[in-house]
Amino acid sequence: MNFCPWESSQYFVYSSNIPTLFFYSHFPAIIVALLIGFFVLYKTKGNSLSKILFTIFVVFSIWSVIDLILWATNDPRTVMFFWSLQVLIEPLVYLFSFSLIFSFIKNKHFSFYQWFLVSLPLLPIILLLPSNYNLLGVDVSDCNAVEGPIAQYYTYAVEIFYIILIFIFSFHQYLKVTSIEKRKEIKVFSVGIVLFLLAFSWGNIIGSFYDNWVLAQVGLI
Repeated sequence: MNFCPWESSQYFVYSSNIPTLFFYSHFPAIIVALLIGFFVLYKTKGNSLSKILFTIFVVFSIWSVIDLILWATNDPRTVMFFWSLQVLIEPLVYLFSFSLIFSFIKNKHFSFYQWFLVSLPLLPIILLLPSNYNLLGVDVSDCNAVEGPIAQYYTYAVEIFYIILIFIFSFHQYLKVTSIEKRKEIKVFSVGIVLFLLAFSWGNIIGSFYDNWVLAQVGLI
């Protein structure tokens, strides 16, 4: 078994391979996200909107911890497992964000049929996750996975699709309402969600297409 050229990770998320910048990008993002999530959950007495928001923050935090594990490990098997898991988890942030904006504006949740429709783009990812269409292997010189078309192209297409969907839905609802206050709420809420998702997408796209994973951390910051 060939290992990557640095020592085994300590506590799963620390090794000499992790740039110091990562501890200033990942841990603060995780802490802030979870604190806000718990605070909103507590203040709203656990209403449905706050639960969706909290779910987004939990999924985002899991993604961030996995990212640290991937940087710290020198075991290609660990890279294959967690990289694939990250490919699956990442689009969920976008799906739940669309669910959040829908529930906020319409004051109701997706029906089962609506959940089925908006989740369909994830089906190819789930079905092809263990195949070469997702990951081809691991380059042991830097422990980066060699991505197939699912990981390198399709997941980003899905994420962009959800961002466009959020924008179109929000804009359509903005035009429908007559209340100035409600229009302001829709504008602020939807712009905030879209900016968050764009920052998240930007970091991942920079890493995958330009192989500069350090610069990609700007998205998290």
